[in-house]
Amino acid sequence: GHLSVNGSPPILISPDVIPASSMGAYSQPSDPVVFADDAAYKMVFSATNIDGVKQLFMATSPDGLNWTPVMTPLLNDEQSWHELDKRARSIESTSEGIRLWYAGSNGARFRIGSALWSESEQDFVAESGSGTDWVFGTGTPGQFDDADVMHPVVYNDGGKTHLIYSAFDGEIWSLGHAIRQTDGSFVRTTDFNGNPKASLRGAPLTFSH
Repeated sequence: GHLSVNGSPPILISPDVIPASSMGAYSQPSDPVVFADDAAYKMVFSATNIDGVKQLFMATSPDGLNWTPVMTPLLNDEQSWHELDKRARSIESTSEGIRLWYAGSNGARFRIGSALWSESEQDFVAESGSGTDWVFGTGTPGQFDDADVMHPVVYNDGGKTHLIYSAFDGEIWSLGHAIRQTDGSFVRTTDFNGNPKASLRGAPLTFSH
C-alpha cells in the first residue's frame, strides 16, 4: 500500500494497491520497487505461489496510486541460483536502459543479481557476473557477508558506481559496500590490512542484530 492524506481533518490511509483478488493463484505481495516509464509508472514486486516459491511480477499505473498487476512471472529462467526466491530492491537508470537490482536464493543462500528491462520481451533479462550467473555473491568463509547478501542499492557518485547491501554471517546482519570495477565486477571495501570490512555492523542483543 501507500500513505495518502484523505478527509477533513486529513488522516493517513493505506489502501491495498495489490489486493488478493487481483493475484490469481499467488499471494503475499511484498518488496515493491516503483519507477517511471514514459507517461506511466511500473512496479516490480514479489508474490508467492502455492509451492512457496517467491517470484517477481510487474504492475502498471497511470498515476502511481491505482495499480493493475500482470501475474506473469518475470525472470522465469532456468538459472538455479534464484529459482526459489526473488526479491526486487532498487532500480538503476543507465544508458543501457532500466536495470533492476534484486536478491535471489536457491534455498541455501541469497546472492545479488541484476537484469535489464527489455521492451520487446516485456521482461527483465538477467545479467551475469564474472564467471557466475549472479552479479555479486557471498564472501569467503569468515567474512561478515559469508552467509547471505541482499537488498542491493546502487548509485553513482564521483564517477564511481557504488553498491550498498545487507550482509549476514549466520549470526549478525551488517551493511556492506562495494565499488564497480571496469570489468563490471564489484570489489568490497577493505580495512588497512586489505580484508573486506562491514560499513555498519549490528550489535548482539540489540535491534540491529
